[in-house]
Amino acid sequence: MSLVVIALVQALAAEAVFAVFRYRRWTLASTLLSAVAIGIVYNFYLLFFYYQAFSFFSPRGLIGTACELLSAVVFAGFGSWVLYRALAKSGVLTRFASGR
Repeated sequence: MSLVVIALVQALAAEAVFAVFRYRRWTLASTLLSAVAIGIVYNFYLLFFYYQAFSFFSPRGLIGTACELLSAVVFAGFGSWVLYRALAKSGVLTRFASGR
């Protein structure tokens, strides 16, 4: 159940960033900003529910935050951007606003 809840919260964080741009800006910057939002949400989840003995300002908290944000940018940001560009190039997204 915990996995489903955090997955929904992460999805809401990403969608909130895209909603700020009113789903009209399909750039690498908006994708990376969305990835950072996912990383922040997941980091707070880990610090509050799994690593309760560590504070945000402890070495573990700071290193964990840096690693969460870095992996979010690499995997959720650049990874999804590469997949998006490949799908757009193949033509399967032409019916959607993001593919035009």
